[in-house]
Amino acid sequence: MFVATLAAVGLLSGPPCVVLPEERGGWRPSLSGPEQTVETAGGEITIHWTDEGVDAIGLEVDEDGNGLPDGIDRMLVGLETGLSSFVADGWRPLLMDEGEGGTDSVDVYVRDIEAFGYAYAEPTEAGGSCFMELDPHNHTLGDGMSESVAAHELHHCIQYGYTWQSSSWIYEATATHQQYLHFEGPSLDTALQALWSQRLLRMDRPIDGTGDRYEYAGFVFLKFLADRGELADLPALWEALAVDSDWRLAFEAESQRKWGEPFDETFTWFATWNLFACGRDDGLHYDPATHPCYLEDSVSLQELGPDETAVAFTHSEFTHTAEFAEQWIGFADDRPVELRCQVAPDGAEALLALVEIDGWGVQAQVAFGRASAGEELTARLPSRVDDAGSFGIVSTSVGPVGAEVDCSIARVEPLDEPDEEGDGEGCSCTSTPAPGSAGALAIVPLLLAARRRRSS
Repeated sequence: MFVATLAAVGLLSGPPCVVLPEERGGWRPSLSGPEQTVETAGGEITIHWTDEGVDAIGLEVDEDGNGLPDGIDRMLVGLETGLSSFVADGWRPLLMDEGEGGTDSVDVYVRDIEAFGYAYAEPTEAGGSCFMELDPHNHTLGDGMSESVAAHELHHCIQYGYTWQSSSWIYEATATHQQYLHFEGPSLDTALQALWSQRLLRMDRPIDGTGDRYEYAGFVFLKFLADRGELADLPALWEALAVDSDWRLAFEAESQRKWGEPFDETFTWFATWNLFACGRDDGLHYDPATHPCYLEDSVSLQELGPDETAVAFTHSEFTHTAEFAEQWIGFADDRPVELRCQVAPDGAEALLALVEIDGWGVQAQVAFGRASAGEELTARLPSRVDDAGSFGIVSTSVGPVGAEVDCSIARVEPLDEPDEEGDGEGCSCTSTPAPGSAGALAIVPLLLAARRRRSS
């Protein structure tokens, strides 16, 4: 059942996310038996299905007696729920395909395929439309699965209305976020936990990584954007992608618009948020109501010394990867904490956050530092830390090559006033946002932990 669940969210290998008509020779599917059709309530989508041959949907169950197999009914529910929910959340409306498949609506072909659903881009004069394929056996999976797969593929069609030229990971990450936002059920929860684990345990992989289901697990980044801001921020992100399909430029524009910060800093917040998902949730970050998560703690703490200590982060891949460490205080000392790091090799850039976690597990102070290769990065907490708490380090590699970051953490004499501009060595700044505010990192004690390095 677990393997079937993963497959049902579209995680089996298949064609590239965006396949244009010229790449498929203008091909449209044909069915193995006499074709029957049914439309969504508003006529926006036409489902083509058969009850003969390998593509047969199966007529043995028609519980509501409406003359349609329940498998078709469930697809209709998923498509109609998606149509109404996506518009309500601020997404562009679905574009019709201008009769390319024999109808003026968007066509869905129910046929025996090696995955559970595909969506193919269909450029038109009005913009990007699509057609879809859904497997006739999806209704044999758990509750909500067939419906959610239909909505997942439908959201690809919505995305093509913005652009069909961006990176595959953002298409899958967005569609997966919408899938789990609007559908639930035990089988979906099982698949959801697998995807959470895929991302939470592998923050050492780049944000735009693909393969081994990682692009689907990218929904966690979309959830971060929505929970830090609002759901309307996701359609706004795709409006930016419509202007420039390079996801890095679109994310940079949206980070500046929404929070007045570069995307590199937004990513560092994202890396920190991921550590209090699931069992470490503190109620101030991810919304558990929209994405329940019950993973057990799977991070391993890195033990550091009590006074001056050292820690090294090796980001073996580029760009926008993260690693974490934590040190408990455990003794009284009026001196604040300072982090100093050296960055290598040539071309590397690193952005680090030094965070105080008070005795209640809540952020008290945070300092950021950024440096390129050959520079020294400094981040200093402006005042003493809570003896009952801890401090953590979030290391993110944000340059074109993976960063190697060697750090020392020491007690230093307090400054007369917090240094807002840094000390000329790399970049340093401090802030103390209120817990629960946009951008605040209210952190629980087990939050910042060193990840176990895993092979690819």
